[in-house]
Amino acid sequence: AQKDLEGGRENFIGVLDIYGFETFDVNSFEQFCINYANEKLQQRFVFHVFKLEQEEYLREGLEWDFVDFYDNQPCIDLIEGPMGILSLLNDECKMPKASDSNWLARLVEKHLNRSPDFSQSKLGARTSFQVRHFAEVVAYTVAGFVEKNCDRVIREHAAIFERTSVSHSLCFLHSSPLICCPLKNCKP
Repeated sequence: AQKDLEGGRENFIGVLDIYGFETFDVNSFEQFCINYANEKLQQRFVFHVFKLEQEEYLREGLEWDFVDFYDNQPCIDLIEGPMGILSLLNDECKMPKASDSNWLARLVEKHLNRSPDFSQSKLGARTSFQVRHFAEVVAYTVAGFVEKNCDRVIREHAAIFERTSVSHSLCFLHSSPLICCPLKNCKP
């Protein structure tokens, strides 16, 4: 970053390189996480490029042909809402007999015929669910979701954060059920 000579601000250009939207014959937890990240990036892009700009044009009284854009907020809500896919997955992981099939049953109970972005194919109704993302509908096979979501932070990674001076990182990790070793430096 280079300091702005007049205002003392830092100017920089950031580059974000992530996996693109993924859909395969079999999609699992990894594709779900990648597609969720892309869904959030799409939402941010649409918000800044279309929504905020069009509001600015209105405030300035500029003539403008409004661009009709796809708002993916319902899909985001399905994924991260209070009873969304991730919330139900996290809840299932806390159960003594957590299983992919129990989680899928709860997903179907909460979202089938209630959320326009959630569905099931007739062929994989017992083993998969579908999410309508901004890019396309993706079928996710539930096998392994619960186990992968319960993956523990390994001791070496926790130790790195334990040595940090960034207090919010310590407290975030201290409150996380994923940490497999106690953090000495955090004051909750």
